[in-house]
Amino acid sequence: DLKEAVCRTSYEYSGVTYTRETFVSADDQVMVVRLEADKPGKLSLEASLNSPLPFRVSRRSQGGILLGGQAPDHVEPNFIQADEVVFDRGGDGMTFEIHLQALNEGGRLEVHGGRIF
Repeated sequence: DLKEAVCRTSYEYSGVTYTRETFVSADDQVMVVRLEADKPGKLSLEASLNSPLPFRVSRRSQGGILLGGQAPDHVEPNFIQADEVVFDRGGDGMTFEIHLQALNEGGRLEVHGGRIF
């Protein structure tokens, strides 16, 4: 839906209607995904964060995790499809963070070891 700027799909499986809505706000630097099932107990999710760069994952809040890391300031070789990539661990590469937050209505929500269940 270009007017609302929302991507929405729904489908039925085994008598349950599932709906997924997604939107992105560049101004707020956020991507939102909403998952729904029209019957209780029919929706489950496991989510985690990962990166090819050195990182740490920690519990952010109830229902949330945080991945933080630092990109190298130089990568050798610096072209696509290299056989071996060597990261220069010295220097001041850009730091980065991503926050993953889950909100639920009913059911159970747990955070263990960098995963949201």
